Amino acid sequence: GSQNHTIQFGIFTNFAKTIRMKFYNKIMLYFWLFVAAFLFIAVTYLCIMEGFRKWGFYYLFVGLTVFMYFMRRWMMKRMDRHMQYLEEQKKNNDN
Repeated sequence: GSQNHTIQFGIFTNFAKTIRMKFYNKIMLYFWLFVAAFLFIAVTYLCIMEGFRKWGFYYLFVGLTVFMYFMRRWMMKRMDRHMQYLEEQKKNNDN
């Protein structure tokens, strides 16, 4: 009866949350890549115009944003592998 509808709705809600989370993660992944590219271009321009001594230190922030991009990508792959593992565990427990 009503409990069966609740279970189905709960599965749909979890699926929708997973889709939204993957979309959010993709946006954040490309956000860090965009920020890294923008900072690299801006810092390089400023180094050329005003000197490396003044702006060279800011390449550290370029490195930090590139690190954030790769960290986000690694975490997304790790989460996908974990979700696949949980699905396999659920299938094995159901059988």
